[in-house]
Amino acid sequence: AHDFLLGSLAIEVKGSTASAPQSFRVSNLQQMECPAGRSLCVSHLTLELSTATGTTLPEIMERIRSRLGQEDAGALTDFDGRLLEAGFLNAHAADYAAARYLIRQTRHFRVADGFPKLTRADVPTGIPEASSSVSLPDCRPFEVTVAGMAALVDGAHP
Repeated sequence: AHDFLLGSLAIEVKGSTASAPQSFRVSNLQQMECPAGRSLCVSHLTLELSTATGTTLPEIMERIRSRLGQEDAGALTDFDGRLLEAGFLNAHAADYAAARYLIRQTRHFRVADGFPKLTRADVPTGIPEASSSVSLPDCRPFEVTVAGMAALVDGAHP
């Protein structure tokens, strides 16, 4: 399952707190697979960890919950389910309240032929799972601008 499904567009979100990230981590073979009838994009955020300014993880999650609750109750239920799958419980929110994050850079990539990725189709039978790292410099030919990403999102919603 992908982080976001918006009509005909699937989005995987990756993040790093490294000052100059050179790669991002893909936790399973399904994350880089284009779902049938959809396009796939990867959004990579370079984050700066702070204790004074920025936004905490619980604040971000509450904003998402509030927006989903107003727009799509099913999506809210799905979001909460994914948080549980990731091991996050509301009781843990205080544990994440001290760390604040600032987004230093956001880059978007369209996963197309030639994009550096590892999927189920790429591995031999008998290897049911694998994780990988993807080189950000090798993704550069697939980079789309913010306006280009907005157009992809808008095009996903007729």
